Amino acid sequence: FADSNTIFLDPTAGSGSSLRAAESLGARLVVGLERDVEFAGRANHALNKSRMARREVANTHPVRGAGGEAAPASVD
Repeated sequence: FADSNTIFLDPTAGSGSSLRAAESLGARLVVGLERDVEFAGRANHALNKSRMARREVANTHPVRGAGGEAAPASVD
């Protein structure tokens, strides 16, 4: 669905679920438009929370090489 070059635009972002989905599938940029201030705030909060969770997961997994293979262990 999305690759690293995808720009995703949701003109009726609502709570941001489609933005979170596009970002989790690898979209380079997600843009949401929402005229209701309450929903825009919810979408912004949900995106930030989702991004923080992905960073935490990325920091706990071993580094992967370009082909997806695990990085070799350090030899001391």
